Amino acid sequence: MRRECLACELDKLFKEFYSADAGKGPYGPTSFLYAVWMDASSAELSQSGQHDAHEMLISTLNGIHTALTSNALRRARLPQFPLDRADSLTQLYTHGDGGSTGDHGAGCPCVVHRTFCGQLQSTVTCLRCGRATNTHEPFFDLSLDIVTDDANARKKKGARNELSSQSLVSCLERYCAPEQLPETSYRCSACQTNTRALKQLAIIRLPPVLCIQLKCYENATGTTKVDARVHFGLTVDVRGCCSKGTDDDLPHAQDMYLYDLFTVIVHEGTLASGHYTNFSRWRGRWYRYDDDKVAPVPLSQVLDARAYQLFYIRRGLRNQTSHGTSGEP
Repeated sequence: MRRECLACELDKLFKEFYSADAGKGPYGPTSFLYAVWMDASSAELSQSGQHDAHEMLISTLNGIHTALTSNALRRARLPQFPLDRADSLTQLYTHGDGGSTGDHGAGCPCVVHRTFCGQLQSTVTCLRCGRATNTHEPFFDLSLDIVTDDANARKKKGARNELSSQSLVSCLERYCAPEQLPETSYRCSACQTNTRALKQLAIIRLPPVLCIQLKCYENATGTTKVDARVHFGLTVDVRGCCSKGTDDDLPHAQDMYLYDLFTVIVHEGTLASGHYTNFSRWRGRWYRYDDDKVAPVPLSQVLDARAYQLFYIRRGLRNQTSHGTSGEP
């Protein structure tokens, strides 16, 4: 059986986007979707049941990574992205100690990992002896919880499950806040006994493109959709989620922590059924995409959306041309 090349299909998709005649009509990426569906990384998508945009994103990124790192495509050296200077790459892709963990994902040279992959550090501190243990893990996106403290009370009263709004910044702060581990779940290697501990996450490698999923479901089985609106802005500062860097005092260091919004994914409906739309920025203007219908929209409509996924691009990231100008989504 011929194996579909997901990277080749993505290349065809971009060629269609950037060369299509405006009067040609909407384009249906059927061969791309078929390649995603047939890829081994997307086995769960080919099964019956509901699957969401987040699953599609992760499966697609893993499939493209597999295609780009297969033996058939390894002959040519992948170009540096977005800059070819090693010192620029250090500034764009590392933060904090920048140390290597030996993880294939974090150090993979394929365009998927160079664009979307960041690295988290998990620090567990024993509350008995103070010993701290660090582990590193690559990530394609951050999945943030939404506060649902008063959801059950509303449901008991028969009210609509509409929670008070909250901010993206507060969701990020909760994600990186210290969490106390119960004594039964942590054994300190220094104390040689089970003990209480604190666990905290921090970003030590910032990705060029930051993908954020707002987990709009509650309880262990994820059977209830949380109808909460998370306030987000055109810019997000992730400094509070990062480990202390050695370059924080350098000129323009603040820009290294700033990300600018360029896409918002919205889910309308329930967990059992629904419809996805998105808002994306193109050449300074915002558009709403609903299947084959595309229309310009004001910024206020974008910022008022009930987002499921948010995509931000790092402000310190610049695609320099020979004339020194910067590209923009």
